Amino acid sequence: LISGNGRFMGTGIPMAIGAAFHDATVPTVAFLGDGGIGTHVGELRIAARNRLPILFILMSDGGFGSVRTRAIKDGMTQHPLLMEDPSWLAITTAMGIPGACVENQQQFSDMLASWQWRDGPGYIEVAFDPEIYQRMVDGLR
Repeated sequence: LISGNGRFMGTGIPMAIGAAFHDATVPTVAFLGDGGIGTHVGELRIAARNRLPILFILMSDGGFGSVRTRAIKDGMTQHPLLMEDPSWLAITTAMGIPGACVENQQQFSDMLASWQWRDGPGYIEVAFDPEIYQRMVDGLR
């Protein structure tokens, strides 16, 4: 499933919830970005309350990466596009979704292996270097 306009990762949470309600016999994986998680973060409670088999994966560069690319290109300030604390782990945990911040591939693999999808949603937060991401998304906006 992808967003209607093909760019906004903020539709990931509601689309994953819809997919999991449609077929809860298989796990659903939703990839989210810093700019997309906040738009529907409250809906994570729906996933937790209904014990939906969804793994939410936040890929964080600590800001609004692809928008930041355009600000850099146009010589604009980047200040509002960088986040002081981009983690959502405390919020997802408070909503009843177990998870972890991972720092490397082994931790990611371990967290993925420990997720008991039949028990409900899980959350993995993956931080990565914002400058590497900038090089990757150059030309998108």
